[in-house]
Amino acid sequence: MSAPPTPSPLDRPALISALRARIARMERAGASEALAARGQDAIALSSAIDAGLPWGGLPRAALHEILAAEPGAAGGFAALVLARAGGTVLWIAPDPDAWPPGLARFGLSPAQLVLVRAPRQQDALWAMEE
Repeated sequence: MSAPPTPSPLDRPALISALRARIARMERAGASEALAARGQDAIALSSAIDAGLPWGGLPRAALHEILAAEPGAAGGFAALVLARAGGTVLWIAPDPDAWPPGLARFGLSPAQLVLVRAPRQQDALWAMEE
Protein backbone atom coordinates (compact mmCIF):
# COMPACT_ATOMS: atom_id res chain seq x y z
CA MET A 1 0.00 0.00 0.00
CA SER A 2 1.44 3.39 -1.02
CA ALA A 3 1.51 6.44 1.24
CA PRO A 4 -0.86 9.32 0.47
CA PRO A 5 0.70 12.19 -1.45
CA THR A 6 2.37 14.76 0.73
CA PRO A 7 0.41 18.00 0.60
CA SER A 8 2.35 20.95 -0.71
CA PRO A 9 3.11 23.67 1.83
CA LEU A 10 0.37 26.25 2.12
CA ASP A 11 1.21 29.51 0.36
CA ARG A 12 -0.53 31.85 2.80
CA PRO A 13 0.09 35.14 0.94
CA ALA A 14 -1.28 33.65 -2.29
CA LEU A 15 -4.28 32.19 -0.47
CA ILE A 16 -5.06 35.51 1.26
CA SER A 17 -4.70 37.37 -2.04
CA ALA A 18 -7.07 34.93 -3.78
CA LEU A 19 -9.62 35.23 -0.95
CA ARG A 20 -9.47 39.05 -1.06
CA ALA A 21 -10.05 39.00 -4.81
CA ARG A 22 -13.00 36.64 -4.37
CA ILE A 23 -14.53 38.84 -1.65
CA ALA A 24 -14.08 41.94 -3.84
CA ARG A 25 -15.89 40.22 -6.73
CA MET A 26 -18.72 39.21 -4.39
CA GLU A 27 -18.97 42.75 -2.96
CA ARG A 28 -19.09 44.29 -6.46
CA ALA A 29 -21.83 41.87 -7.51
CA GLY A 30 -23.83 42.53 -4.34
CA ALA A 31 -23.47 46.30 -4.63
CA SER A 32 -24.52 46.24 -8.28
CA GLU A 33 -27.58 44.18 -7.38
CA ALA A 34 -28.45 46.55 -4.52
CA LEU A 35 -28.27 49.57 -6.84
CA ALA A 36 -30.38 47.77 -9.45
CA ALA A 37 -32.97 46.86 -6.79
CA ARG A 38 -33.30 50.55 -5.91
CA GLY A 39 -33.63 51.44 -9.57
CA GLN A 40 -30.26 53.21 -9.58
CA ASP A 41 -27.12 52.80 -11.58
CA ALA A 42 -23.56 54.01 -11.17
CA ILE A 43 -21.80 56.92 -12.87
CA ALA A 44 -19.07 55.47 -15.07
CA LEU A 45 -15.69 57.16 -14.68
CA SER A 46 -13.13 55.05 -16.53
CA SER A 47 -12.65 51.32 -16.85
CA ALA A 48 -9.53 51.40 -14.66
CA ILE A 49 -11.24 53.37 -11.86
CA ASP A 50 -14.61 51.62 -12.18
CA ALA A 51 -12.94 48.20 -11.80
CA GLY A 52 -11.69 49.24 -8.36
CA LEU A 53 -15.03 50.53 -7.10
CA PRO A 54 -17.55 48.11 -5.54
CA TRP A 55 -20.42 49.53 -7.63
CA GLY A 56 -18.55 49.67 -10.93
CA GLY A 57 -18.65 53.48 -10.73
CA LEU A 58 -20.00 56.12 -8.33
CA PRO A 59 -23.60 55.59 -7.18
CA ARG A 60 -26.06 58.33 -8.11
CA ALA A 61 -27.98 60.22 -5.42
CA ALA A 62 -25.17 59.69 -2.93
CA LEU A 63 -22.70 61.80 -1.02
CA HIS A 64 -19.12 61.70 -2.33
CA GLU A 65 -16.02 63.45 -1.04
CA ILE A 66 -13.24 64.45 -3.40
CA LEU A 67 -9.87 65.46 -1.96
CA ALA A 68 -6.82 66.55 -3.94
CA ALA A 69 -3.56 68.37 -3.42
CA GLU A 70 -4.52 70.86 -6.14
CA PRO A 71 -8.05 72.31 -5.89
CA GLY A 72 -8.25 73.05 -9.63
CA ALA A 73 -7.74 69.42 -10.57
CA ALA A 74 -10.27 68.28 -7.97
CA GLY A 75 -12.82 70.84 -9.17
CA GLY A 76 -12.45 69.77 -12.80
CA PHE A 77 -12.72 66.09 -11.90
CA ALA A 78 -15.78 66.74 -9.72
CA ALA A 79 -17.44 68.80 -12.47
CA LEU A 80 -16.90 66.05 -15.05
CA VAL A 81 -18.30 63.36 -12.75
CA LEU A 82 -21.26 65.49 -11.66
CA ALA A 83 -22.09 66.45 -15.24
CA ARG A 84 -22.34 62.73 -16.07
CA ALA A 85 -24.66 62.18 -13.11
CA GLY A 86 -27.30 64.64 -14.25
CA GLY A 87 -29.72 66.29 -11.87
CA THR A 88 -29.11 68.94 -9.23
CA VAL A 89 -25.66 69.13 -7.64
CA LEU A 90 -24.97 70.30 -4.09
CA TRP A 91 -21.38 71.64 -3.86
CA ILE A 92 -20.18 72.21 -0.27
CA ALA A 93 -16.81 73.76 0.50
CA PRO A 94 -15.23 76.18 3.00
CA ASP A 95 -14.81 78.71 0.21
CA PRO A 96 -16.48 77.34 -2.91
CA ASP A 97 -14.16 78.53 -5.61
CA ALA A 98 -16.38 76.89 -8.19
CA TRP A 99 -17.11 79.32 -10.99
CA PRO A 100 -20.39 78.23 -12.63
CA PRO A 101 -19.50 79.45 -16.16
CA GLY A 102 -16.19 77.60 -15.91
CA LEU A 103 -17.89 74.42 -14.68
CA ALA A 104 -20.23 74.64 -17.67
CA ARG A 105 -17.16 73.98 -19.86
CA PHE A 106 -17.01 70.57 -18.18
CA GLY A 107 -20.70 69.96 -18.93
CA LEU A 108 -22.06 70.93 -15.50
CA SER A 109 -24.98 73.31 -15.97
CA PRO A 110 -25.00 76.35 -13.62
CA ALA A 111 -28.79 76.01 -13.43
CA GLN A 112 -28.33 72.66 -11.68
CA LEU A 113 -25.66 73.84 -9.22
CA VAL A 114 -26.25 74.79 -5.58
CA LEU A 115 -23.12 76.24 -3.92
CA VAL A 116 -22.89 76.15 -0.11
CA ARG A 117 -20.19 78.00 1.80
CA ALA A 118 -19.42 76.09 4.99
CA PRO A 119 -16.38 77.63 6.71
CA ARG A 120 -16.49 75.16 9.61
CA GLN A 121 -16.58 71.39 9.39
CA GLN A 122 -19.74 71.37 11.52
CA ASP A 123 -21.44 73.64 8.99
CA ALA A 124 -20.51 71.28 6.15
CA LEU A 125 -21.88 68.28 8.05
CA TRP A 126 -25.09 70.16 8.81
CA ALA A 127 -25.48 71.13 5.13
CA MET A 128 -24.94 67.52 4.05
CA GLU A 129 -27.60 66.27 6.46
CA GLU A 130 -30.10 68.87 5.35
